[in-house]
Amino acid sequence: MGSRPALALLDILRGEGVDRVFGNPGTTELPFLAALSEIEDAPEYVLGVHEGAVVSMADGYTRGTGRPAFVSLHIAAGLANGLIGLLNARRSRTPLVVTAGQQDRRHLQQEPMLAGDLTGLAAPAVKAAYDIRHAHDLPLALRRAFALAVRPPAGPVFLSLPMDMLAEDTEIEVPARTPAPAQGPAPGLERAALLLGDAARPAIVAGDGVGREDALGALVRTAEACGATVHHQPMSDGLNFPTTHPLYAGMLPPRHDAIRSALAAYDTVLIVGAHAFTPHHYTPGPALPPGLTVVQLDSDPDEIGRNFPADAGLVGVLGPSLHRLATLLADRVPEHTAKGRVQRAGERHAVERDRAAYSPAPLAPWAAAHAVAAGLPPDAVVVEEAITVGLLLLRAQHDPGDQDHWHGQPGRHALAHEQRPDDQAHRVAAAHRQVDLAHGEREYHPARHQRDVDRAVRGGQQVVRVEEVRVRNPDPGHQQCRHQQYAELVPHHQAPPGPPFPAVPFTGARGVRGVVHGTLGIGHRARLPYVRPAPGRRRRWR
Repeated sequence: MGSRPALALLDILRGEGVDRVFGNPGTTELPFLAALSEIEDAPEYVLGVHEGAVVSMADGYTRGTGRPAFVSLHIAAGLANGLIGLLNARRSRTPLVVTAGQQDRRHLQQEPMLAGDLTGLAAPAVKAAYDIRHAHDLPLALRRAFALAVRPPAGPVFLSLPMDMLAEDTEIEVPARTPAPAQGPAPGLERAALLLGDAARPAIVAGDGVGREDALGALVRTAEACGATVHHQPMSDGLNFPTTHPLYAGMLPPRHDAIRSALAAYDTVLIVGAHAFTPHHYTPGPALPPGLTVVQLDSDPDEIGRNFPADAGLVGVLGPSLHRLATLLADRVPEHTAKGRVQRAGERHAVERDRAAYSPAPLAPWAAAHAVAAGLPPDAVVVEEAITVGLLLLRAQHDPGDQDHWHGQPGRHALAHEQRPDDQAHRVAAAHRQVDLAHGEREYHPARHQRDVDRAVRGGQQVVRVEEVRVRNPDPGHQQCRHQQYAELVPHHQAPPGPPFPAVPFTGARGVRGVVHGTLGIGHRARLPYVRPAPGRRRRWR
């Protein structure tokens, strides 16, 4: 027996594991809202006041739960408002299924108010866009959208749904869900082990795919098996390797010349789960130095050899592939050789971190990052869009066993105040975990940030908010820039003028533990004003 189109839509959502709908509805969504009210086990509707926030909440919920989220937008205007969130989701490879109500098909030719080319508007920001014109096409298109959203490379998929189609009094069949076939280790790992095992100076570039596929422990095994130095990919989204591990050498800068210089010290590199490479500023020349042996492993076949030739290109699930590779490397690299590389790398990196930790600045960026990292509880969820100090915080953050660190992407800042996707998502996905928000100076808006904190607190979260402040370096011999990573590009850049931030009583919100502010001098440390939870069992790297 079939179902009406709107009810068939809900049947498919339940079958795909969707328990929440993120939306900001209008008249074109009325048939869908009516269907939500008809059934008892309908997904919860999470209402947003702006489509930018709606898409970003869905993005955060997907990251928190590991399941694709469903988004319902309103017509062309609502879709346009949500585009920035869709662009971020596509770049971050977050699987979403997004719909927008289209005007009634019976007068589309007359160009009714708010109608538009929805698929054309969405196309640049999504993996695929479907214009559904007939009710019997809806179930098949939805099943296809959910499957495509999670298939590597994951990302958002869009469907345009005419309001009169959802309201049709006709029954349509809902096809059964086909489970995705299980994937295993990549073929060709023996050759990869041969190349890495014979290397005298191996390195690894850890991409965001490692974190997305929960392969951090497997990557640590691989790195330790051959003693390979590990770098994060440029502008990484999260923690894909323990930043306090002896083999960790920091994040690669987002410029080809800097990447080339950093990798020139190695003879072989394993690039894992990385969109390699995405520069932020143009510099001439390739990202990889000449003569470097490249092994590339990814779950997305389009990444292999995409921007540079690979001596060994491997396609498979990252976790099982890396575990298998670690086993093969253990048979090729003597244990004392691997341990010696780990020890020497640890000594070298410890000296580099200590040298960079402090400066004559009244609030040294490294000191601020260390102060925040030192106070994080083991299971903290760190949400930061402080594009300057935030990158340092990612490096200073300790063992990421149970911690999540989600870093805002370029472009998200345009609606940063409206987009607190991750703290809203963890209101339901990880409500027992403390959420720490770090905002950058250009994203500061007292009223909007007060609202963000209030929302999270009402959701039962414990919140600590950290403000990023402007840095003035009193030493005229030093460059006055907000982040050391851009000092080489803009040697005469001055810190932006402006009045100090106004005081806002954030601690007036119920449940907010405190606001960190002030000045840290050389060698100063700060404690965040909250009590750590009782220690519990934490995941180890393996």
